[in-house]
Amino acid sequence: MPKPAEVMMYTHDVESRKPARPITTYADKKNSEYWKKDSHYVTLRERLNEVIQTGNADIDEYWEMDINNAITEFKRNHPKIKSSTQLKMVKALQIDMSKILIDVTIQRPLDLSWALKIIKNFLETKLRPIDVYEDPDKPGYYICWNGQHTVEALYIIFTKIFGEDIAGTMIPVNIYPACRKAEIRDAFIGHNSGEDSKELTQFDLYRQKLYGVRVDKSENPKWVDAEKKQCVLEKYKMFATEKDADDVEENGALTRLDEINNPGIWPESVDHFCNYFRKLGQERAIDPKEAVMMFWFWKQCRIEPNVKVDEKYVADVTHVIKELFDGDFSPAGKFWSGMTAAYHNWHAEHYKDYPALGMVPPAARPSSEVPHGATYLIAQLKHNLPKLEIPNYKGTTEFHVLRSDLKKVN
Repeated sequence: MPKPAEVMMYTHDVESRKPARPITTYADKKNSEYWKKDSHYVTLRERLNEVIQTGNADIDEYWEMDINNAITEFKRNHPKIKSSTQLKMVKALQIDMSKILIDVTIQRPLDLSWALKIIKNFLETKLRPIDVYEDPDKPGYYICWNGQHTVEALYIIFTKIFGEDIAGTMIPVNIYPACRKAEIRDAFIGHNSGEDSKELTQFDLYRQKLYGVRVDKSENPKWVDAEKKQCVLEKYKMFATEKDADDVEENGALTRLDEINNPGIWPESVDHFCNYFRKLGQERAIDPKEAVMMFWFWKQCRIEPNVKVDEKYVADVTHVIKELFDGDFSPAGKFWSGMTAAYHNWHAEHYKDYPALGMVPPAARPSSEVPHGATYLIAQLKHNLPKLEIPNYKGTTEFHVLRSDLKKVN
């Protein structure tokens, strides 16, 4: 198992941080996507085929059906539009559509459902110019950095509805000066929010930061912070993914990225979290509630000066959590069910005199969030590890764990 201290050995030489070991797990394969040295360009056709030609008959059949549904809806809504020349597109600079390329290290993976939604709800007045820039490495082409889903929707309309070859078909674009790739990436992040654009998810933001450092050589402190955390995930064969992706159940999958994207969570704390998770010895994905609670815990360990975390500290904490709760922080798991029972016992004890005083006690409202969860976790760890400095929870909740609800590891 890697040592926690290794996370602090960081250099801005990106290539020196690339893992030398072979790809042996799904996490290795997933993480290898972020080690592209350069921008990677694909045509509009290639980008679409990545989604609709997977080799999985069921998936390919689904997309064929959904594309046909979008085509039918477009024809129903626009019966008089038969060719690209009849579309009244916004006035901007016009370029040949076949000269547009997608940089997959800037653009997120194509969400074909979103592109088909654009087709089904197509309005000429909603059509925005595609944002492009000119890259000296691809003379004669324009690189789409914003508007991927719009341009792919137009590609389907022109080729599959109008039956046209996109070569020579002109579409409106905004051409941006591109002095530094990192600036384009930063603009992409800033542009993608709002009702008519596909808002960036936590995972999208994370990917952009990684490519910003590893491809663009950016030294943006927030991006460098994310890349340091990615190095930690790779070390422990864990990986970040989208919460609705098809790999959320893979070993080491992390779908809650609020903490990873939070500069207030140090890479060192991420290392402690990953070390803890691997010491559980469970080949599974990370439960979102587990991420909330244990990232909070390791962050507190980093904040409190008297807490010194080393390999033995991580092992001792992990042992208690595994023995008491099976490492199960899922909503119906041992940790939260134990906390809920402890809360009800405390509530009954705390308000036991209210009826005799003619008062009505407040309703018991245990919460599976940090205030109650941290109170329960810290109490159990202090009970079982009296020789260790365990961080305190300094929240506002009145709840505390009764002695009768403290559990002892065998």
